[in-house]
Amino acid sequence: MENLEKLINEKFVTVNTKLDGISGRLDKINGSVQQHEKVITEALIERAANRQLQTDKFKEIDALEIRTNLLEKEEVKHFSACPIAPTIKDNQKKIRKLEDESLSNKSVKKFISLVFISGLALGGVIIGIVELLIKI
Repeated sequence: MENLEKLINEKFVTVNTKLDGISGRLDKINGSVQQHEKVITEALIERAANRQLQTDKFKEIDALEIRTNLLEKEEVKHFSACPIAPTIKDNQKKIRKLEDESLSNKSVKKFISLVFISGLALGGVIIGIVELLIKI
């Protein structure tokens, strides 16, 4: 009987040793899990804050878009109702008139330069003929 009791006690010691090893590993794993849970909690808090910032920015953007649309509508209303604003046809007529004047000024300048060059050439020919007549 003593042998049986001794054998049972040895088995309990072996089981207790193994349980102590398992308990140590479990404590180590639990410590890692707690660190991971802490990191995850911080990330979730930061994510919620970022989502709130995004929501706020989207609201600001929407408000700015509404304001921009209102200002554009007011600008169109003002432009169409303004008595000073020239019409497109008036502007086109003014542009056409300026283009015509510019073309006529250019053509006059070309004509004057052509007459001047022609006069110089004719003068050169006349002087050449006179010199030939004098030499003969």
